[in-house]
Amino acid sequence: MRSILFVPANERMLTKIHTFKADAYIIDLEDSIPPARKSEALSDAIAFLDSMPAENIYIRIERTIIAEQITALKTLRFEGYMLPKFENPGDFSAFHDELSRRKNIALVETPMGLVNIREAASCAWVKAIAFGAEDYTAAVMMENSSEYLKGIKAGIVMHAKAFGKLALDTPFMNLNDDERFLAEVNISADLGFDGKLAVHPKQTATINDVFSRRNDPEFMREVIRLYEAGGEGAVSIGGKIYERMHIARFRKILGEE
Repeated sequence: MRSILFVPANERMLTKIHTFKADAYIIDLEDSIPPARKSEALSDAIAFLDSMPAENIYIRIERTIIAEQITALKTLRFEGYMLPKFENPGDFSAFHDELSRRKNIALVETPMGLVNIREAASCAWVKAIAFGAEDYTAAVMMENSSEYLKGIKAGIVMHAKAFGKLALDTPFMNLNDDERFLAEVNISADLGFDGKLAVHPKQTATINDVFSRRNDPEFMREVIRLYEAGGEGAVSIGGKIYERMHIARFRKILGEE
């Protein structure tokens, strides 16, 4: 999952969902939906899931009405839930059976969520850890900047990878600053994130391009071939040394492990 696009749960947007060219989609029942439209949004999401293939669809639920939403959604076909303000798996114990049969995204976006991130990363029914920088920086009253958040982001990646989970970086909210957006996507890839959340369809092409170039399958296969042919435990390509750990990473990305 390189690009993961938030799509508000309204009929007009949902009918366009598979034209947006993201790797995965999050039907949003939370922040993008006004309180007066929550019930209508849930109905729109249900109607969409009833009619469309949903292997790459996730649902971001609303914590204050989680029981109502999960009860309505649990019989439908979709990949999993995005669980906002994730701080502890125990907060969702009432829904253990439903969550256990899905591939869920824990959205870590509070100070307590970061304090307890090991709990999220080690949870069996969590597939990916996503960072929500907007809520986190508002909570601690700091500037939302990759420069200031780099240490926190590196910690999220470390915990996710330690437990074999995907790490997804926070969305970039300024739709008119293409230069800074590209820089932030490159930082996400540099830090080891597997992908980045998006809030607009126009962002997905850049995200896909950056993460694809960082994980070029043909290049990785060539490095593996030269490494195996050399039989010396290391191979130099373009002045860079590739050793056993690099080969293991490439094979994992290629699905050969």
